[in-house]
Amino acid sequence: MKRIPQREKTRKIAELLRREGKKKNKPIYIRLSEELLKPRRNKKAINLWKLSKLAEKFPNKWLITPRKVLGFGNIKNKIKVIGFEFSKNAEEKLRKTKCEFMTLEEILEKNISPAEMVIVK
Repeated sequence: MKRIPQREKTRKIAELLRREGKKKNKPIYIRLSEELLKPRRNKKAINLWKLSKLAEKFPNKWLITPRKVLGFGNIKNKIKVIGFEFSKNAEEKLRKTKCEFMTLEEILEKNISPAEMVIVK
């Protein structure tokens, strides 16, 4: 299997999100595609402890981030996360606490209402 460079993968996902956003009239997808195409130096990874704090502020919402999710910190309650990528440690902690999580590519297949989503930078 040929390895796809990270930048190409990012462009592919951004294009899919933009196309779906226009087709299904979901501006949140278009916004996510714009965030993905920003320079990498402006997109630092996000830790689980920060997502856990934000989940308290936005209960029962999907927290979406165009960044990589890292496993630093503890999760206080169940959270719903959609991220560009997840570290192995983050995946383990999310599975252990029975949280819902998926990648940006997977949201195109699911039917999640934009009202249930919050973009986290």
